[in-house]
Order: sequence, then structure tokens, then C-alpha cells
Amino acid sequence: MAFKDTILTFEDDKIVTDDGGEVMMSWEAPIMEKSAEYVCQSKGDILEIGFGMGICSDYIQAQDVNSHTIVEIHPQIIEKLNIWANGKSNVTVVEGDWNRVSGFGTYDGIFLDTFGADSVLFLTITEWDTNYVVIAANVTVGLEYVLLSTRTNEVLWSYSEKIVIDTGSSSGNILVDVIATAVSTAMTDYVPIASSVHQEAVKALPFGVYHPKSGNDGIEKTVVSSSKEVALQ
Repeated sequence: MAFKDTILTFEDDKIVTDDGGEVMMSWEAPIMEKSAEYVCQSKGDILEIGFGMGICSDYIQAQDVNSHTIVEIHPQIIEKLNIWANGKSNVTVVEGDWNRVSGFGTYDGIFLDTFGADSVLFLTITEWDTNYVVIAANVTVGLEYVLLSTRTNEVLWSYSEKIVIDTGSSSGNILVDVIATAVSTAMTDYVPIASSVHQEAVKALPFGVYHPKSGNDGIEKTVVSSSKEVALQ
């Protein structure tokens, strides 16, 4: 049964489906608050997919954004959403499946909290290391991705990638090089490196069923390296 056809029960601290599935719970509030702060940094135009209990919607409104578009598919939640949105001049309610509705514009931030997902992507940090050998050193960041079916637990897709950053120094003065290598390595920010690894992984992510190229993953190939050696500037 599709989510929009289920019967929902609205309790004080959660929304549940007729088969016991938890759509949203009040304990998520701190997560929603931080998410809203991050998504709304620009104070611009925000798209929120799924209203739920309205927890994140309240936090987004508190950020004084320019516009706030909310897409919701479930008729019971839509009824509550329309009541909530009444009088809020910067709120636009869109009824329907966010995968299929048209007319979306360009947004400065998008918040998506899924329910009833067909698959879940797990990310594991496999390497986050620093290696020293006198004047030679490097920083390594490795990530592993596994996409699992929520229905069968089958592995739908997996991928691993790592980047090695050379942080060594070679001025010719061994004492200077040892110190420079230690300082350079200690000051290396891992986050941009992890971001580069992630970008490589995204290139290999299979197309979803709504994408026009869905099913062509075995035909169109993306070539990425399994390891990169990059020198710091």
C-alpha cells in the first residue's frame, strides 16, 4: 500500500501508520532544529519535502526565510499543513508526490526527511589516517558506500574510494623538513579531502527509477581512480 493511502494516527509525540510504522517522532526535534539552521543559512528560498508533525517547518519559519515551499502527499497531513500555513505569507503548499509534481523553481536550501524509502545508503569511514616516515608523510581518507534495499536487505550497489594527500617537505635541510612535514600534516583539514572522495563516489551512484537514464548504469561508464596521490600546494 502506498503511503498516501495509509491511515495515520496523530499522537502527542508521534505520527504512526495503521501497521505501526512511525512517520515522525517528537524526539527528532533537536535534529530538525540543527538541520533547519544549516539549510536556511542563506535566508533565501527553501524547499521542504514532507510536513509530518511540522517540527522542521516551525524551525524553518524561525529562520525568517524569503520563501518556504512545502510538498506533502498524505491527505491527512495536508489537512493539518493547510491549517498551519494559513496566514504565513511566505509559505506555499504543494500537494502531491515530490518525485512527480512539476513547477519547482530554484532553491537556496532543500530539506528532505524521507519515510518509506525503497533503499538506504550506508557510509563508512574506512580510513582517516596520518602516516609519518621522517620527512615523508601523508594523510589518507577512505570511504565505503553500501546501498541496501529496505524490502529485501539486498545490496543494490557498493563503492569504495580513498584519497592520499602528500604532506611531506623536501627543502634539502632534513631538520627543517622534519618540522615542516609535522606542521603541514598536523594542519591538514580532513573535511575537504573527504568531500573530494565523496564527489568521486557520487559519480558512480546508479540512476534512480525516475531518472531518464535509469537502467543504463551498465552501459554508461564513469571512470574513477581507486586511489589518488595529491601534493599540497
